[in-house]
Amino acid sequence: MTTQNNATQKAITHSFAITLTEPLDKKNIHDQLYEALAKTGGDWYQPADNENRRIQFVKKSEFLVCRSNHKPTSAISLEKSIEISNGDHLRLEVRLPGSKRTLKGDPRGKGKTVPLLPDEKTPFFTNLLSKNGMGVLSLTHKHSPGNDIAFKTSVNVVIDTCDVTAMIEVTDAEKFINAYLYGVGRYKTYGCGMLNVTKL
Repeated sequence: MTTQNNATQKAITHSFAITLTEPLDKKNIHDQLYEALAKTGGDWYQPADNENRRIQFVKKSEFLVCRSNHKPTSAISLEKSIEISNGDHLRLEVRLPGSKRTLKGDPRGKGKTVPLLPDEKTPFFTNLLSKNGMGVLSLTHKHSPGNDIAFKTSVNVVIDTCDVTAMIEVTDAEKFINAYLYGVGRYKTYGCGMLNVTKL
């Protein structure tokens, strides 16, 4: 939920935890999370009110700590509000996939998912944040191998993930709050793109 007043935006989110019921080599985090949420009585893929429900999760031993813009109906959750204004300085942490989609004219073909080269990552991540109301003052990233995304198809596909830390200035509070609630970039249902922020 969001409210607004000129260049200031406010959002309310809900944090909760679930228990992993099966080993990850048998059922991935994504499937276990959505099965657990389905038991709350809501359809988290296509909710009746058409609200886009995004979930951030961080693996923590046998638990997942989650954040959503929708309050679970049966899980115990903690409500948190955030208020952001243009010009605010924040420390940001976000997990992003180390890949991109190829564009028209690329010799590999259009619309292919390809790994980002080492020297592409910083400008790619910086541009992604900039498009979502953030001026990037500094940015670092490191590979997060324990959180790589694996797809089991006829050919095994692995998308590497990067843990990004940035110091930012909010340039568009409305765009920023939208990014905070719904995430940035791709693979959001696998835990990428959800922002953790601390005001400086």
